[in-house]
Amino acid sequence: MGFVPNVKIEDILRIVRDYDRYKEIYQPGVIDSISHGTDGLKDLFSMRLVNRSVVSKTALDTDCEASYTRVDDRHWYGFSNTTHIQEVDKFGTPAQRTLPEDQGTGLIWRLSSITRLEERDGGVYAELEAIALSRDIPAAFRLLVTPIVRRVSRDSLATSLHQTKEAIDQGMAHRKQERSAQ
Repeated sequence: MGFVPNVKIEDILRIVRDYDRYKEIYQPGVIDSISHGTDGLKDLFSMRLVNRSVVSKTALDTDCEASYTRVDDRHWYGFSNTTHIQEVDKFGTPAQRTLPEDQGTGLIWRLSSITRLEERDGGVYAELEAIALSRDIPAAFRLLVTPIVRRVSRDSLATSLHQTKEAIDQGMAHRKQERSAQ
Protein backbone atom coordinates (compact mmCIF):
# COMPACT_ATOMS: atom_id res chain seq x y z
CA MET A 1 0.00 0.00 0.00
CA GLY A 2 1.17 3.50 -0.71
CA PHE A 3 -0.03 7.04 -0.14
CA VAL A 4 0.19 9.70 -2.84
CA PRO A 5 -0.29 13.16 -1.33
CA ASN A 6 -1.97 16.11 -3.06
CA VAL A 7 -3.65 14.11 -5.83
CA LYS A 8 -7.13 12.96 -6.77
CA ILE A 9 -8.16 9.48 -7.88
CA GLU A 10 -8.59 10.85 -11.40
CA ASP A 11 -4.86 11.73 -11.44
CA ILE A 12 -3.96 8.12 -10.68
CA LEU A 13 -6.46 6.71 -13.19
CA ARG A 14 -5.03 8.99 -15.90
CA ILE A 15 -1.62 7.32 -15.39
CA VAL A 16 -2.66 3.69 -14.86
CA ARG A 17 -4.96 3.80 -17.91
CA ASP A 18 -2.32 5.35 -20.22
CA TYR A 19 -1.19 1.96 -21.54
CA ASP A 20 0.83 3.40 -24.42
CA ARG A 21 3.13 5.06 -21.82
CA TYR A 22 3.68 1.93 -19.70
CA LYS A 23 6.99 1.38 -21.53
CA GLU A 24 8.13 4.79 -20.21
CA ILE A 25 6.54 4.71 -16.75
CA TYR A 26 7.28 1.11 -15.74
CA GLN A 27 10.73 0.59 -17.23
CA PRO A 28 12.88 -1.45 -17.14
CA GLY A 29 10.26 -4.16 -16.44
CA VAL A 30 7.99 -3.09 -19.32
CA ILE A 31 9.88 -2.56 -22.57
CA ASP A 32 6.93 -2.23 -24.94
CA SER A 33 3.26 -1.40 -24.50
CA ILE A 34 0.31 -0.50 -26.68
CA SER A 35 -3.33 0.28 -26.08
CA HIS A 36 -5.91 -1.56 -28.16
CA GLY A 37 -8.79 0.66 -27.01
CA THR A 38 -11.81 -0.58 -25.15
CA ASP A 39 -14.58 -3.05 -25.80
CA GLY A 40 -16.96 -0.84 -23.82
CA LEU A 41 -16.40 -2.49 -20.45
CA LYS A 42 -12.70 -3.33 -20.48
CA ASP A 43 -9.53 -1.58 -21.55
CA LEU A 44 -7.48 -3.80 -23.85
CA PHE A 45 -3.69 -3.53 -24.12
CA SER A 46 -0.46 -5.48 -24.73
CA MET A 47 2.91 -5.38 -23.01
CA ARG A 48 6.31 -6.99 -23.35
CA LEU A 49 7.62 -7.70 -19.86
CA VAL A 50 11.30 -8.38 -19.28
CA ASN A 51 13.25 -9.63 -16.28
CA ARG A 52 16.98 -9.08 -16.44
CA SER A 53 18.14 -10.90 -13.34
CA VAL A 54 21.63 -12.10 -12.60
CA VAL A 55 20.48 -15.68 -13.21
CA SER A 56 18.60 -15.22 -16.48
CA LYS A 57 17.06 -12.78 -18.91
CA THR A 58 13.45 -13.61 -19.74
CA ALA A 59 10.66 -11.85 -21.60
CA LEU A 60 6.93 -12.35 -21.92
CA ASP A 61 4.50 -10.99 -24.50
CA THR A 62 1.15 -10.36 -22.84
CA ASP A 63 -2.34 -9.36 -23.90
CA CYS A 64 -4.29 -7.82 -21.04
CA GLU A 65 -7.67 -6.46 -20.07
CA ALA A 66 -8.46 -4.06 -17.24
CA SER A 67 -11.65 -2.60 -15.86
CA TYR A 68 -12.19 0.15 -13.30
CA THR A 69 -15.26 0.56 -11.14
CA ARG A 70 -16.27 3.64 -9.22
CA VAL A 71 -17.79 2.70 -5.88
CA ASP A 72 -18.44 6.30 -4.77
CA ASP A 73 -16.72 9.70 -4.94
CA ARG A 74 -13.77 8.48 -2.86
CA HIS A 75 -13.39 4.77 -3.75
CA TRP A 76 -12.45 2.96 -6.96
CA TYR A 77 -11.47 -0.62 -7.75
CA GLY A 78 -9.47 -1.88 -10.70
CA PHE A 79 -9.20 -5.44 -11.99
CA SER A 80 -6.58 -6.53 -14.51
CA ASN A 81 -5.97 -9.93 -16.12
CA THR A 82 -3.73 -11.32 -18.78
CA THR A 83 -5.69 -13.01 -21.53
CA HIS A 84 -2.61 -14.41 -23.31
CA ILE A 85 1.02 -14.85 -22.25
CA GLN A 86 3.77 -16.12 -24.53
CA GLU A 87 7.35 -16.59 -23.43
CA VAL A 88 10.07 -15.11 -25.64
CA ASP A 89 12.74 -17.80 -25.82
CA LYS A 90 16.41 -16.72 -25.94
CA PHE A 91 15.34 -13.09 -25.49
CA GLY A 92 17.85 -10.53 -26.71
CA THR A 93 19.83 -12.98 -28.85
CA PRO A 94 19.78 -13.59 -32.61
CA ALA A 95 17.93 -16.87 -31.90
CA GLN A 96 15.06 -15.08 -30.12
CA ARG A 97 11.62 -16.49 -30.87
CA THR A 98 8.15 -16.34 -29.36
CA LEU A 99 6.94 -19.69 -28.09
CA PRO A 100 3.36 -20.92 -28.41
CA GLU A 101 1.14 -20.06 -25.44
CA ASP A 102 1.60 -22.30 -22.36
CA GLN A 103 5.04 -23.49 -23.51
CA GLY A 104 8.39 -22.55 -22.04
CA THR A 105 9.79 -22.36 -18.54
CA GLY A 106 6.44 -21.54 -16.96
CA LEU A 107 7.79 -18.71 -14.84
CA ILE A 108 4.44 -16.96 -15.30
CA TRP A 109 1.43 -18.59 -16.95
CA ARG A 110 -1.19 -15.98 -15.92
CA LEU A 111 -1.30 -12.68 -14.04
CA SER A 112 -4.16 -10.92 -12.28
CA SER A 113 -4.22 -7.83 -10.14
CA ILE A 114 -6.63 -5.91 -7.97
CA THR A 115 -6.15 -2.20 -7.30
CA ARG A 116 -7.97 -0.38 -4.53
CA LEU A 117 -7.97 3.43 -4.45
CA GLU A 118 -9.28 5.56 -1.60
CA GLU A 119 -9.16 9.36 -1.63
CA ARG A 120 -8.75 10.88 1.85
CA ASP A 121 -6.30 12.76 4.07
CA GLY A 122 -5.33 15.11 1.23
CA GLY A 123 -4.32 12.40 -1.23
CA VAL A 124 -4.97 8.85 -2.40
CA TYR A 125 -4.19 5.55 -0.72
CA ALA A 126 -3.38 2.98 -3.39
CA GLU A 127 -3.21 -0.73 -2.72
CA LEU A 128 -2.11 -3.21 -5.37
CA GLU A 129 -2.48 -6.97 -5.02
CA ALA A 130 -1.15 -9.29 -7.72
CA ILE A 131 -1.62 -12.99 -8.31
CA ALA A 132 0.70 -14.94 -10.59
CA LEU A 133 0.22 -18.51 -11.75
CA SER A 134 3.50 -20.33 -12.36
CA ARG A 135 4.94 -23.79 -12.31
CA ASP A 136 5.46 -25.33 -8.90
CA ILE A 137 8.89 -25.03 -7.36
CA PRO A 138 10.50 -28.51 -7.08
CA ALA A 139 10.48 -29.80 -3.49
CA ALA A 140 14.29 -30.01 -3.37
CA PHE A 141 14.58 -26.24 -3.96
CA ARG A 142 11.41 -25.01 -2.21
CA LEU A 143 13.03 -23.99 1.12
CA LEU A 144 15.70 -21.96 -0.67
CA VAL A 145 13.67 -20.50 -3.53
CA THR A 146 10.29 -19.66 -1.92
CA PRO A 147 11.61 -16.74 0.22
CA ILE A 148 13.34 -15.29 -2.86
CA VAL A 149 10.15 -15.51 -4.94
CA ARG A 150 8.16 -13.79 -2.18
CA ARG A 151 10.75 -11.00 -1.78
CA VAL A 152 10.93 -10.39 -5.53
CA SER A 153 7.12 -10.26 -5.73
CA ARG A 154 6.85 -7.72 -2.87
CA ASP A 155 9.65 -5.61 -4.33
CA SER A 156 7.99 -5.66 -7.75
CA LEU A 157 4.68 -4.39 -6.36
CA ALA A 158 6.41 -1.68 -4.32
CA THR A 159 8.35 -0.59 -7.40
CA SER A 160 5.14 -0.38 -9.47
CA LEU A 161 3.47 1.82 -6.85
CA HIS A 162 6.56 4.04 -6.67
CA GLN A 163 6.77 4.37 -10.47
CA THR A 164 3.08 5.30 -10.63
CA LYS A 165 3.62 8.01 -8.00
CA GLU A 166 6.62 9.39 -9.91
CA ALA A 167 4.60 9.54 -13.16
CA ILE A 168 1.78 11.38 -11.35
CA ASP A 169 4.25 13.85 -9.82
CA GLN A 170 5.82 14.50 -13.24
CA GLY A 171 2.41 14.98 -14.87
CA MET A 172 1.28 17.39 -12.17
CA ALA A 173 4.53 19.40 -12.40
CA HIS A 174 4.11 19.59 -16.18
CA ARG A 175 0.48 20.81 -15.89
CA LYS A 176 1.56 23.38 -13.28
CA GLN A 177 4.26 24.72 -15.66
CA GLU A 178 1.70 24.94 -18.48
CA ARG A 179 -0.71 26.93 -16.29
CA SER A 180 2.02 29.36 -15.16
CA ALA A 181 3.15 29.88 -18.77
CA GLN A 182 -0.35 30.97 -19.83
